[in-house]
Amino acid sequence: MTEWRKPDYAKIRAVPDPLLDKAERHARSHGFDSIEAYLQDLIDRDEPYPSVRIKAVLEALLLEGMVHGPATPFTADDWVRLRRRIFEVHDVAPHS
Repeated sequence: MTEWRKPDYAKIRAVPDPLLDKAERHARSHGFDSIEAYLQDLIDRDEPYPSVRIKAVLEALLLEGMVHGPATPFTADDWVRLRRRIFEVHDVAPHS
């Protein structure tokens, strides 16, 4: 990890137009009323401890599964379908 350097705020304020245009498109497409609000949301969601966020998501998924009925054994076919879905979602090829 590189050492943090205090930025030159004058340069940050002079963001190139193409980057501002892209930021505005993203902000609008995500329902924000300004680029500032969009950037603040990105910063707020960039947790320093992603494992905390992952744990919360996994717990929510487990709870969701528990309220949908009793557990059933996970079969070899279930693993095949799960792996296939993961590869499709992440657009990667499975190992040979």
